[in-house]
Amino acid sequence: MAIDLREVFSQVTTIINAEPGVSEQELAAKFGIDRHTLLKAIRLGSGKSFRNLRHEARLAKSIELTESRPDIQIKELAFLLGYQSSRSFCRFIKTITGCPLGQVRFRSSLHTNREMYGA
Repeated sequence: MAIDLREVFSQVTTIINAEPGVSEQELAAKFGIDRHTLLKAIRLGSGKSFRNLRHEARLAKSIELTESRPDIQIKELAFLLGYQSSRSFCRFIKTITGCPLGQVRFRSSLHTNREMYGA
């Protein structure tokens, strides 16, 4: 039986967006496929690696959570995104954005306020 890699990719993106901390191994087990097949489906569907796809999902989810819950604690945010420690999460944000988390949160709140008040 042939595996529809495009369908696997579609379902993988849905899961990664909902649970950004999910691992390659967990996804492969969920679909009952080899890890290599999972990675091939991701590469075919997005042209990206699993790691890059997950980074994008984590960044999008962190922005979503900080905009909807400006008072969320860093530790809670890190946990919701699948990080084992808040330090790992802060390092991820700085690596991806080039800014420390405090600046990213500040910029995010400015962006939200501009949209809300038409500024």
